[in-house]
Amino acid sequence: DRAMILVTSVFMIILGVLLIPVNLGLLPFSGSAQLGLLMMIFAIQMIASGSAPIGVFPRSLPVILIGLVFAALGTVSCIIPEILVYPLTLLVGVLNILGGAISIGKFLGQKASRTGGVGSKIPSILVKLTASQLTLNVLAITFGLSMLISHLLPGLVIGVVLAANGAVLLYLLYILFVIDRIQKEMETK
Repeated sequence: DRAMILVTSVFMIILGVLLIPVNLGLLPFSGSAQLGLLMMIFAIQMIASGSAPIGVFPRSLPVILIGLVFAALGTVSCIIPEILVYPLTLLVGVLNILGGAISIGKFLGQKASRTGGVGSKIPSILVKLTASQLTLNVLAITFGLSMLISHLLPGLVIGVVLAANGAVLLYLLYILFVIDRIQKEMETK
């Protein structure tokens, strides 16, 4: 799962950084290849770990089959230019919005249902974990909206959003390693 976070974050950073010179007219751009890459990232996540854009599911045959469909769509989009741009734009946009909104909704639901003691201190690492997850969700919604609403954000900003998404994923990975270290220290005491 962590290897998948690392791979996804690197892809997102590279994609985001490359979109900056693309939008400055310094590099050629293929929208269908970009969508194909995003679909392949979704597919790999679904097939390898059951992690879908809208949440994590037990790795099962239906999840793997959907992942294979995503891989096929991504491959076709990369190989045959422009054939799937519109439907994949809608799919990627909607999945990003839903994924971000569902995660934020779960967070708000958990926060509302908490009956913890007043003034109970939350460890700073958990605050950082929550902040990074919320940031990822906001970035996902922002990217999804930019896919659905043409010219909502300038291309340069979309590149920054994608690169920021990758950077926050790397930070999340770091936090997970810190949590592991804390758990090991607690077990040895």
